[in-house]
Amino acid sequence: MKISQNKFIISLLVILNCIIILGLNYVVGRDLVYPDYDMSENFVKLKSNRNNSNKKNDFDFLLEYDDIKVIAETNRNGLIGLYNPTMDYYYKSTKFNALGRLRYFSMDDYREKKKVAININEISPNFRHTKETSFFDIPEVKGMEYINTFDPNSTIYKDGLRVIVNLFALSSTSFDTIYIDSDNVKHLEEIKDKIKTLGYDEVEFNRFNNRKPLITNILNSLSDRYAKFILQGVVATYLLFCYVFVVYLSKYNKYFRVCLECGATFKEVLKNFLKQNLLFNIIAGLISSIFMYIFLNHVCKYLSFTELLGIPIFITITSMFFTWVKFSFTLKKTKVFMR
Repeated sequence: MKISQNKFIISLLVILNCIIILGLNYVVGRDLVYPDYDMSENFVKLKSNRNNSNKKNDFDFLLEYDDIKVIAETNRNGLIGLYNPTMDYYYKSTKFNALGRLRYFSMDDYREKKKVAININEISPNFRHTKETSFFDIPEVKGMEYINTFDPNSTIYKDGLRVIVNLFALSSTSFDTIYIDSDNVKHLEEIKDKIKTLGYDEVEFNRFNNRKPLITNILNSLSDRYAKFILQGVVATYLLFCYVFVVYLSKYNKYFRVCLECGATFKEVLKNFLKQNLLFNIIAGLISSIFMYIFLNHVCKYLSFTELLGIPIFITITSMFFTWVKFSFTLKKTKVFMR
């Protein structure tokens, strides 16, 4: 079983390792905790340190930027303030479409601090009515003009959210947590520094801090349509490998029988096959692990280094097991044939 004569099985092991690593990396990524309000990885979260809790701050400087989105969570449950000149929350929302009657926040609304708001309600499939939810118990929304209704399926939705208000129509003393996001990192840093001077501290966010064990990620993927599809592909590839590997070992049946007929013991022959098998797996495991580690670090690596190494080890155990089973079965057939 020379390496030069077994390039096929080594290549197969490399491909299998890469497919499983990519598949499980996706499954883990789907199960991570992501920023609220569908924000990008650039987002910054700031929380009031209460040093200026009684001071009304001026957030008008935000109007200088038209490539950002800012959400201010208030100390009123279910109420947030929004500045969204890019209007991406509008485009990515389930809403009523009634030309001339319903609309989104405009730049005039922001500049003139108009008291306009959007409420959150479940929109029926025919878009004719919504399920009533109460938001009139929030004092800040009294006298507000409601300009639209968003469904909870909208990207801005977060559990408990009931009303989205023009950020500039709210008193800054009610702001508790502020989220800012932009593709323009320079503007993001400028805004963050200005908000910090108003009595806010940055809250670090690391989605890997609360990462669940790999087995939990796999179980959770069963309830996610896309992750489940990828997982099924990984399992199918693994099962196909098991079949192909057993067929591959069959070409050594004659060699195995000749060794036994020449006086070699089953343990000696099996030990030789297992050693060669282990060597092939180590070569394939190193190639695939190094390649995937470099590749995923340039894309998005969600698997830990230990998990990355654990996958080739699992495949090695699988191939060793099937080698033992295959030649144990061949031994029985040989004994029957030699009677």
